[in-house]
Amino acid sequence: MDMREVIKSRRSVRIFEKRIPTKKIIAECLEAATWAPNPSNQQPWEFMVATGETLEKISEIIVKTFPQKMIEVDPYRGIPKSCEERKNETFEKIFSAAKEADIDSKDLFQKNLTFYGAPVAVLFITYKMEHNLYRYSTAAALQNFLLAAHARGLGTCWLSSVAACQEEIKAFLKISQEKELLDGVALGYPVKDSPLNNYLRTRLPVEEVTTWLGF
Repeated sequence: MDMREVIKSRRSVRIFEKRIPTKKIIAECLEAATWAPNPSNQQPWEFMVATGETLEKISEIIVKTFPQKMIEVDPYRGIPKSCEERKNETFEKIFSAAKEADIDSKDLFQKNLTFYGAPVAVLFITYKMEHNLYRYSTAAALQNFLLAAHARGLGTCWLSSVAACQEEIKAFLKISQEKELLDGVALGYPVKDSPLNNYLRTRLPVEEVTTWLGF
């Protein structure tokens, strides 16, 4: 699979097998993450990989904390109409796939708060700064990780609930207050025949989102 195919075939996985990827394969994916672009090679990131009881505790924190966080800061409030239309279209596909998989939409939301039952979670951490350069770099590292994991047959799902509940998670994991959680990723082997891992995805034609200057 060439890189273009890896990029286009990567997707968010929401149904995982129970088996845990080896530390070796996870480390290989994290090594790919460390080659992301970053300002003057400062490499302002750290990773935490959790499974077992630690992952269960993180999930419990998110289940307890996230609903109130959504009330305080609704990420969908005020988004552009065109983006909202695409969001609603995607949600419709997800809920339809969930129904086909015999999963209630409320249960699906709950699964979102518990890493969709993935056996591993990877947390991406950076330093708090007034500028966004460290966040951009760590997000690039996260994307590298997603692509590397997909290329090795793993499934991932980038979860914003981790960042939303980060103060509570940081307290549990004893992460310094000078640092912040960019976000977390659910990781494991995808259940390949699940409708939730196979619904049709689309992207806007590049011509609709590109302005060529000087060509």
